[in-house]
Amino acid sequence: MLVGRWLAASLDEGWLRLRGGLRVFGFAAGLLAVALVVVVLRPGLVHGMTADQAGALQPAAFVLAAILLLGGIVAPALARTGRARAALGIMAATIGLFCSVLTFAAARIQRPGTKELARFVQAHAGPVDRVLHYHEFFHDFPFYAGRLVDVVGFKGELELEEDAAARASGRFLDEAAFRRLWLLPGRVFAVARKKDTKELFADPAFNYHLLAQSEDHYLFSNQP
Repeated sequence: MLVGRWLAASLDEGWLRLRGGLRVFGFAAGLLAVALVVVVLRPGLVHGMTADQAGALQPAAFVLAAILLLGGIVAPALARTGRARAALGIMAATIGLFCSVLTFAAARIQRPGTKELARFVQAHAGPVDRVLHYHEFFHDFPFYAGRLVDVVGFKGELELEEDAAARASGRFLDEAAFRRLWLLPGRVFAVARKKDTKELFADPAFNYHLLAQSEDHYLFSNQP
């Protein structure tokens, strides 16, 4: 009731009562718009965001930034001319459009999962077989496969420089160590994004057996 009374009084008195809140809204909208554009153009600034995700988010981010900038400018401008109700309407529309576009965009930029490939490994890999993630770490894979994995040529959010024990574990390999391991008698499974295997699969010296694939990932091995 108190909020309702304040809002009714604000509508009656116009810009004088609303100017503080609308100034904050305009500043916050502008700041968020700039932040969105910076994030999608510089994904390395955000912990855990990949370049692929940033690229997928760019169209939506530019639309969201335009909505925020427009709303943040128009709402205070309307209030200054005495059209307080119109200003609040623009503010509400800005928030509504922002949430709608953000909800639509979020569903489109989720990282493709590796659940089905993990289930394959769980069913077919032996206890001494090694499982590698090639040039990426797939967070859902260890859970569905029920086992630890090694990582090839990727650091990302793993922050190995902060963990001496992890660096010394032998579970984080560079490309040369991966190639040596691949030629040993033991069986090795590898999971990779399809785009990360183009150069690897094009190398005639690299022999592999493709075991399974999803829309975005391959599962391959050094043995059938």
